[in-house]
Order: sequence, then structure tokens, then C-alpha cells
Amino acid sequence: MLGFLSGLVMFGAVTFLPLYQQIAQGRSATGSGLLMLPLLGGMLVVAPLVGAAVSRSGRFRVYPVVGAAAMTLGMAVLASLDVDSGWFPMVAGMLATGAGMGCFMQLTIVIAQNSVGLDDIGAAGATAMLAHNLGNSLGISLLGALYARHLTGLPHLQHTDLTTLPEPVRDALRAPVTAGVTDAFLVAGLCAALAFVVACFLRDDLTDMEQR
Repeated sequence: MLGFLSGLVMFGAVTFLPLYQQIAQGRSATGSGLLMLPLLGGMLVVAPLVGAAVSRSGRFRVYPVVGAAAMTLGMAVLASLDVDSGWFPMVAGMLATGAGMGCFMQLTIVIAQNSVGLDDIGAAGATAMLAHNLGNSLGISLLGALYARHLTGLPHLQHTDLTTLPEPVRDALRAPVTAGVTDAFLVAGLCAALAFVVACFLRDDLTDMEQR
């Protein structure tokens, strides 16, 4: 369950943030890509620190709990964006979301393996990866449907560079695109909150697996 929910939240953020940045805020594809660095940076910095801490202590429950809480907070900030939001709330939301993902995305495999006997460790790891990939796929479908319902009847985009769109077309797109993106972030935030609830019920000792 945690792998499924984390996959949904991660791909929701990665997919819809560039749309918001390019269409609603008029940034180039390169600029919107660079603005994703806080999200990825948060993951890359936190994940190895959490891995090292779990290896030393043999306990992991606190990290999924804290990570899911950070993801929920980050997605709530991103869901509050509007057409004229500055860079600070966007970067803050991405940092919190990325740090939350780094806290437990890789731990989902360890958690699954720690829940079964030694003979089933491989199957548990594969199942956790499958759940993560299902979250990616189904999350994009669900959040994409929420996003697309705001765009009905709007001009069809055929431009590879959205900054070249005529100003009236861009103005017509900014509000519905922002509404669609923030709806997607809101649902992703609710999924992160559900991950927080699930994480609170985890067992907290990796030595359980060593003893089996």
C-alpha cells in the first residue's frame, strides 16, 4: 500500500508541476525542468541519510511516518498555488514533497520484506515494486482525468514551445490549467495523508526478519 501511494504522489508531482510552470506561469521547458531540482534534490539528499540511519539502528517506522507527513504538507502547499503564485511556495512545496519521498520510498521494499518469512523475501520485494509501478500508472490516469476535466472546450495546443502561444490563448489557458493542476495536487495530498495513516501501523524492528 505504501509503495502504491508513494508512486502516485511522486508521478503526480513530476507530471503536473511542469504543466503549471510552463502554461500558467509562462516558463520555458528548460526553466520548468530546472525548477524541478528542489523536488529531486530533496529526495537525493534525504534518501541516503535515512538509509544509513536505518542500517545503524535497525528501526524504520519513524521515517515513513515523517516522510508521509512531509509529503502531505508539501502537496497541500502545491494545491494552494494560483495563477500568480511566486517561486517561494512552489519551491517550499517541492522541497517538502521531495524530502518526504526520500524518507520512505526505498524503504517500502524493506518494509515488505520484513513482513514475511525468509522464503518469501524475493516475492515480497517484487510485489512492493509492482505496487509502486501500479501507483505510477493508475495515479497518472486518475490525476490526469482530474486535470483534463478543466480543459474541456479550450484551444488545442500544437506548439512545442508554449511560450510562443499568442497572449490571448495563454491567458485563456492559465486559470483552467492551474485549477486542473491544483485539483491533482489535492488528491495526491489526500493519498499522502492515507500513507501517513498506514505508516502509523507499521512494525518497527528489522531484527524481526533476521530472527525468522
